[in-house]
Amino acid sequence: MTFPVTHQPILSNGTTHRLHHLQPFKVTLADHIATGQDLIVRVSFHSHVYSQAHDGSPAAEAVFLDEGGKSRVFCPIRYAACLSLHTLCTQFLLNNGLTFESKDRNQRNHLTIAGDPTTDGVKYHVYYELMPSKTTGVNVEFVVKSAYDKEYVAAHHKRREHVKRFLRQCHFKQERVPKA
Repeated sequence: MTFPVTHQPILSNGTTHRLHHLQPFKVTLADHIATGQDLIVRVSFHSHVYSQAHDGSPAAEAVFLDEGGKSRVFCPIRYAACLSLHTLCTQFLLNNGLTFESKDRNQRNHLTIAGDPTTDGVKYHVYYELMPSKTTGVNVEFVVKSAYDKEYVAAHHKRREHVKRFLRQCHFKQERVPKA
């Protein structure tokens, strides 16, 4: 797998879906390391933000292998939702948004964004992890692993914290957040 992930257009049902909005980009967080020292965060996305698991159906169109080598199929619903991810992630970082830890179906730990985390309802969940960067000029990698609509119950996520805490932990301790 190459890192960060870059995305090529996908042809599905005769339509070419451009993925330029999912190319990696940087967000500068002023004074997040110390006064006068900015924290540079690179945001990147995995293909799960515009695809779903392939069920093996031979009729499925736009089947490809994901970053881990698993079969995926293009999902127009996830694709439509992912068009806002660049702005959503940028605003989340700049506004020091609230986040919480969660586990995916494989019991792997992720941090999660779920819109206003104080209210219940179906929300667009963004699952991500933070890693120290090995790239000059970048401090932290913000890697969005998946994103989709899901029912959210605020009472199940009482421990919500501002993302700045996790960004600083990742940078200063040089560790993945959350721990795997």
